[in-house]
Amino acid sequence: MKIFASILIAVIVAAPAYAGDFMVKPLATMRSAPGADKITFLASVGKTMRAFSDRTGFESCAEIATDGTSYGVNITTSRSHIGCAIEKSNVPDGMHSIGETIHSHGNNTAFQPNRSDREFLHMGFDPRAQVVTVGGQDPYNFSAQDYSGRPGYLATPAGLKFQHGAGTSQDVR
Repeated sequence: MKIFASILIAVIVAAPAYAGDFMVKPLATMRSAPGADKITFLASVGKTMRAFSDRTGFESCAEIATDGTSYGVNITTSRSHIGCAIEKSNVPDGMHSIGETIHSHGNNTAFQPNRSDREFLHMGFDPRAQVVTVGGQDPYNFSAQDYSGRPGYLATPAGLKFQHGAGTSQDVR
């Protein structure tokens, strides 16, 4: 039993960052200038996220944070076409969450689910399993899962949207 415990600890220490069961890959940290407008800052963050999603087809996401004078985000991806794990504590140093998120959807094209997609879809992963194709996402609108989560922003190809529950989507930039 002692050998097993030491091996397990080594695996945990060497593992990539996880949010729940999902691997999280850092993409960028962005901070606004002190006193900057939140929406202006988030529009800039949204352009960075959209460029990543347009290039890769994967979602990107971030917890929105502040230090009282500026805003900041740590943009991450779960390398999934359909989801992105957000950890509320993943914020730039010296900042705290404001309780809102920002994310971008993948592309509106069919794809074969990778390991991360299968985790989000609760499909499991068996390399011998039949290959399936899944429909893409709507990069312009919030999904049902978005509405069931916390308030947040969606970086769309046309700009920035905000929601705080079903039926509340509004263009903000």
